[in-house]
Amino acid sequence: MSFHDRIIRDPAICGGQPVIKGKRVLVRVILGYLAQGDATTAILREFPTLEEAEVRAVIRLPPRQPARTCRRFACPARGESGMRLKLDENIPASGAVRLAALGHDVHTVRDEGLGGRPDDDVWHAAQAEDRFLVTQDLDFSTRVSLIQGS
Repeated sequence: MSFHDRIIRDPAICGGQPVIKGKRVLVRVILGYLAQGDATTAILREFPTLEEAEVRAVIRLPPRQPARTCRRFACPARGESGMRLKLDENIPASGAVRLAALGHDVHTVRDEGLGGRPDDDVWHAAQAEDRFLVTQDLDFSTRVSLIQGS
């Protein structure tokens, strides 16, 4: 199976950025981990919905400059409750654990069965639960209608 069978672009999912077919995991995120020297096993641990063959498909892509990733997390001030967050499937699994340990109320797209679903489904699920959506999907930053709640 070639990388063409495992990597898609769909305007309704992550704004048409390349993702793993049937998931919301961005190819550029996987490339970022690989560029930092992370092994396939580490990537699979961070993104439990991925399969080894999918990571291998990303490895077979023509080389490009990976996006930089940030792995620092914020903590609520003492005496304040944490934020209500929904983490997209393209956020590492360890992020949910770390944010919860810092006092935030964290739900994940993966745990709620929304993996691979269109952007609108993920957005409406976050809004229905009154949660901030944490994602690496840049399409959400340009969708003014979503910010206005329509």
